[in-house]
Amino acid sequence: MRYSVLVILFFVFQFDGVFAQNDHCGQDVQHTANLISRYLSEAPLAPRDDQYIPLVFQLIGDDGGNIDILYNDIYEAVCLTNGYFSESGLQFYILSIDRPFSSSSFEDDPLGNSQLIEMTQHPQALDIFVANFSPASGFDLFSSFTSFTYDAIFIRDEALNGTSQALAHQLGHYFHLLHPFAGWLDVISPEEYYDPTGGNSAVAILPNGIVTELVDGSNCESSGDLICDTPPDFFFGSYFQGCPQNATILDANGQLIPWMPGNIMGSFVDCPTENYFFSPQQNQVMLADYLNPEKDYLRELPAPTLGTITQETVVLIAPISGATLDFNGLLQWTSAGENISYIVEFSRLPGFNLMHEQFVATDTFINLNNCQDFDPYNYYWRVRPVTAGNNCTTSFSSVESFEANPCIDITNDKILQLEWRIYPNPVSHREGLQLSTTLPSPQVFSISLSTITGELISRQKQEFQAETSIFTIPKPNLPTGVYLITLEAEGKTSTKRLIVQ
Repeated sequence: MRYSVLVILFFVFQFDGVFAQNDHCGQDVQHTANLISRYLSEAPLAPRDDQYIPLVFQLIGDDGGNIDILYNDIYEAVCLTNGYFSESGLQFYILSIDRPFSSSSFEDDPLGNSQLIEMTQHPQALDIFVANFSPASGFDLFSSFTSFTYDAIFIRDEALNGTSQALAHQLGHYFHLLHPFAGWLDVISPEEYYDPTGGNSAVAILPNGIVTELVDGSNCESSGDLICDTPPDFFFGSYFQGCPQNATILDANGQLIPWMPGNIMGSFVDCPTENYFFSPQQNQVMLADYLNPEKDYLRELPAPTLGTITQETVVLIAPISGATLDFNGLLQWTSAGENISYIVEFSRLPGFNLMHEQFVATDTFINLNNCQDFDPYNYYWRVRPVTAGNNCTTSFSSVESFEANPCIDITNDKILQLEWRIYPNPVSHREGLQLSTTLPSPQVFSISLSTITGELISRQKQEFQAETSIFTIPKPNLPTGVYLITLEAEGKTSTKRLIVQ
């Protein structure tokens, strides 16, 4: 099966349901076999430090811009995947999460949008395209697949989370691992060619000409996944439901097949998350493939600063308890570490069953300044600290709520069109504060200082001269936090945030 000249390895693997796959669909099997043979013939590599691989998640919405994937699920998936890859010396980090374009045609035919893909791809990272592929795409049953033409992974939004092995599985393919059950997917009813009860030996050759793998290893380099420390797998996952811990299956020589249901490249679903793994030789192949010159582009960026988590959760500071948040309002929470990020989620429902909006912030506050995103309703919000790589232990904060003011009250005729700034910002208790602006003529302004919930702290009037004018504000005797400074003149206002350290 080929699509134009694309070289693709599909993974029809719904880890929450049915498992099926066309193992070598479009892949250059001989090239992969040559690579695996070469990698395994060389001395195993043992890197002194973990090799960090940048991932860019490209979230593709429909024509309406709708995206179903949660940022939290992306971080969870990367965290889970890093656990599976720990023995290989390979670790992944999120370089960015992008929303490059919205296109229902991409959901219908992802590989038919080559120009969009090539324009979007990052030149120094592995791209993960995430979309809700439609039945028209022909890939609706596939949770994910790897394109060697684009050097990219395509994954359904529902298969990217902290319990699915789909991302780890596709990264295995990206580093040229095959399935242990290679060849068996071309066979209807595989159980007809081996005895699930163990009473009879499996056939030596399948109807499609594939030689079945033997336990003694005599043909392990030419059958199955071409790797000798993974036992034969006759696509057992299509017959055995769940994750059975043992079974009695005989190979063509009548030898009992060692049972390995948790191999990430294997055919079993519904095993406990912690039971999945890569074999030592699979790890050897993946590390060697990563160091192959073909993947030099993954090693061009400097080593990432992954940050340090010092608190596994944060405390929401404001707004809380249903406080009203105006259009220029800020949301603030406590710090959980250095050089880290925060997932901020908003929902109309306290259980977050329906997500309204989500952001990734790089500081301990966020400014809600998009009127289109927040209509005048009650919203619930929560925050989770994360790093770009390993953040399995962090959790969301407790849930708080706020009331958004009607956007209709924030109109252009009430906004003061003025260029001005406050500095230094952030400011310490030891520093004075200055406000500067440039005016065509003298003008009197009201300068007010308030909390981010709108509570007025002080107000004063000041006349600013024409051209550049600087006004010194006394040293702020304020607790550490985020505040608002508002200029008002002739019924119009302009507000900026002030951070006191």
